[in-house]
Amino acid sequence: MIELIEPIDDNSPVINIINRDISIYHICYSVKNLDETINLMRKKGFIPIGKPVPAIALQSRNLVFLFSKDKIMIELIEEE
Repeated sequence: MIELIEPIDDNSPVINIINRDISIYHICYSVKNLDETINLMRKKGFIPIGKPVPAIALQSRNLVFLFSKDKIMIELIEEE
């Protein structure tokens, strides 16, 4: 699934993201075990941006964002 976003108006927070010179903001992966995957991604050089939190828009499944030194951001969402 691919999610495309666009600003709703000139004050939308996504304007700053869209105006950057990048083609992909982040990629999201659905994973069976969030804690195990976070540990695996840490070994690959990714750092969690905060703790896992329930995603209200995704049936309260836990999610976390991770960032790499290469400026790659990924989102992990735990499967139901």
